Amino acid sequence: MKVENGMYVKIEYELYLADNDEVIDAGTLVYRHGYGEIFPAIERRLEGSSVGDVLDITLPPEEAFGEFDRELVKEIPLKYFEDKNVHPGQILRAQTVDGTILQFTVLDVKDDTVYADFNHPLAGETVRFKIRVLDINEEEPEHGCSCGGNCNCQ
Repeated sequence: MKVENGMYVKIEYELYLADNDEVIDAGTLVYRHGYGEIFPAIERRLEGSSVGDVLDITLPPEEAFGEFDRELVKEIPLKYFEDKNVHPGQILRAQTVDGTILQFTVLDVKDDTVYADFNHPLAGETVRFKIRVLDINEEEPEHGCSCGGNCNCQ
């Protein structure tokens, strides 16, 4: 059986920065091919693959986590933070007026201002995925919890 539109595909992946051999993320996930659940460039490369195939895929920023956008670096008055012990490198969350939760990285704290980066942490990076196709099914796999099959509890 080959990976094609509508198939449920289970993959194991490792994520690297393109110029480094250190794994920065790894896991197993099930996705439905052709439904936009993973990066389109990876989906295109997986098309026609079989169980056991291993792919090494390098993606430029525009095909992965996006380009770094300077407009997403914001100055936030420290008074808006409940915990005033904010420091560079911290990953925090903010809630917008409409209730949306946004994650950001603290770049710096100067005087009473926090410099917050709302870009994805890998924005602007060329990344490499090593992917192994573990299973291909026409029917959605049965799974015992509400995670959608991507919690690695199976």
